[in-house]
Amino acid sequence: MNILIWTYDSTGLFENKKAVERIKKNNSVVTAFGKKEFDPEGSDYVVVFPEKLAPLLSKARARIYGSPKEYGYDMESLCRANRGFLKVGRDKLISGETLQKTGLDINDYIKLRRSNIDFVTETCIGGALEHVLGLRFNNPFINMRIGFFSSDYRKLLKDYGRYSSMLPKTETDGFMNGFSKRGGFEGRTAYPVLWFDDIVLHGFHYKSAEDMLDKYSQRMKRWDPLKSIVVKIIYDEEDLDFFMDLKIERKLGFYYGTTDTENVIRIPFDETEKKKWAYSYASYLYQLAISGEIFKVSELGKWLLKKIDEWSE
Repeated sequence: MNILIWTYDSTGLFENKKAVERIKKNNSVVTAFGKKEFDPEGSDYVVVFPEKLAPLLSKARARIYGSPKEYGYDMESLCRANRGFLKVGRDKLISGETLQKTGLDINDYIKLRRSNIDFVTETCIGGALEHVLGLRFNNPFINMRIGFFSSDYRKLLKDYGRYSSMLPKTETDGFMNGFSKRGGFEGRTAYPVLWFDDIVLHGFHYKSAEDMLDKYSQRMKRWDPLKSIVVKIIYDEEDLDFFMDLKIERKLGFYYGTTDTENVIRIPFDETEKKKWAYSYASYLYQLAISGEIFKVSELGKWLLKKIDEWSE
C-alpha cells in the first residue's frame, strides 16, 4: 500500500492541486497533516496531527509531499527515522516546496533524487542545487569555494583524481595572497579555510576549520568522485575551450554564450554586467539555483534526466 501525505494549507485547499490529482491515482490512502485535525467536507482525505501518522507509516511505503515548515514543523524532526514523529527516513520525503520552486514534474523529481546525483562546483552553487532538490550532501566540496582564482579550480580539475583522494589540512606553512593560514574574510565576515598545499578551500558556511574538516572527512567516506557531476562556470571562450578538453566524463558547464557543446547549458546574462565582473555571473547563477529558477530558465532538468538514463545503461 502506498500513502500520499500532504500538507494542508490555511486556506483549506491542497497546495498545487493538479499535482495531487496526478499522485492520488497511484496511492491507496490520501491524508494530510496540519495544526488542527478535521475532516474537510466533500473530500477524500482527513487532516491529522503528524504524530498520528506514525503507526500507519510503519506498515506502508509513504510519499510525504509538502512544506511542513509553514505549519510549525521542522522537516528533520518529522522524518528522522529514529526520533521523528513520522518515523521515516528522508528518502521517503517528497517536498512540495521543491516542486513549486523548480517546476519539476513529480515523477521526474523522483527520478532525479533516486539517481543520488551530486555536484562538484567551484562556488556554492553545488550546495544551492542540492539544497533546492532536497539531496543529501555527498561530496566533500559542497558549500565551499575552491581557490582564489578560476585558475585554481582549473588546476584541481586537471588533476581531479589526485585532489579528490586527498584530505586537506587545517593549516599551511605560510601565507598566500593576504590570507592567513587559519582563515579569510568575505567583506567583513571572517570564515575558516582548509588547504591543499597549493589550493585553498573557502568555508563561508562553516563555523571553524575543524568543523569543515570533520564534514569533509564524513562526506569523503561516502563519495564516489567518478559519479559526481563536475560543474564549470564558463566565463569566456578560453574557459569554454578548457571545458571541452577536460577529460572528465560527467561534466556540466554553464555559459552565457551560444555553443553547440553538448554538456554546456546556456543561461543568458546581461551583457553590461558580464563585462564588469566574472564573479557577477557566478553570483547570478547561485541566485537562480537557490531559488529553483534555474530549472525554469534553462534546460538543466531535461539535461540531467537525459544523462541519468545514459549513465544507467
